Amino acid sequence: MRKISDIAVRAIELIEKYGKRLEVDNLPGFAESLETESFTIIYTTPFSGAEVYPGEKMYMIDIWHEGQKVLGECFQNIEEIRGKDKSKRTAWVEEFFELKR
Repeated sequence: MRKISDIAVRAIELIEKYGKRLEVDNLPGFAESLETESFTIIYTTPFSGAEVYPGEKMYMIDIWHEGQKVLGECFQNIEEIRGKDKSKRTAWVEEFFELKR
């Protein structure tokens, strides 16, 4: 079982190494994204200009595995997500941590 905070940190590490800028027409700001054969990761920060909800700029991590959304978290800072103490126990999580790109 892996904590959500560990999954978020891993997603950010992968985005920082291999991600690319993602801009969507008619939406302000940008996100960072990474697509592999099995995973898609989308990451925004409050500084990107992207609004997670109308008028709200915060960190957001969405992860899709084989076309299905498996994780979606919004948070003001990494300490907030660490405090959530949620965890996931599914097959995709271990595959995600083995991801080398």
